[in-house]
Amino acid sequence: AQLQLCLAAAVKALGPEQVLAVLPLRLEEGIDAEIQAKVDGGEDVSGYGDDADMDMDIGGGHGAELDAAGSNVAGAAGARLWLVPLLRQALRGARMSYFTEEMLPVARRLGARAAAAKADGRAFEAQRCAAGEAALW
Repeated sequence: AQLQLCLAAAVKALGPEQVLAVLPLRLEEGIDAEIQAKVDGGEDVSGYGDDADMDMDIGGGHGAELDAAGSNVAGAAGARLWLVPLLRQALRGARMSYFTEEMLPVARRLGARAAAAKADGRAFEAQRCAAGEAALW
């Protein structure tokens, strides 16, 4: 809770551009790292539940695939999807062009990647990408 308050204060004071320059979301890279970590751990990431089981609760959830110890399976290389709701809550006076130039293209790429992964039967990847797209929208 204290970290969230600290980061929210930083976003309010500095704006999202400066905070994300230091603490990037790394959504696409983080998803790749999570997939690789699960594969390296011997898990099958293709049959990761059906659409009804896909956890899209970004606001209340952790936004990352966690291991048994509660850490991101990809370690420090994991996505920082948990920052998106925090950014949304703390935004004040941000440049709209930043979102159209930086965030919107990421959301679109994640959406296209989710659709392609779902069509290819890569359920875990489809879930993670769809969750990232939904969070950014």
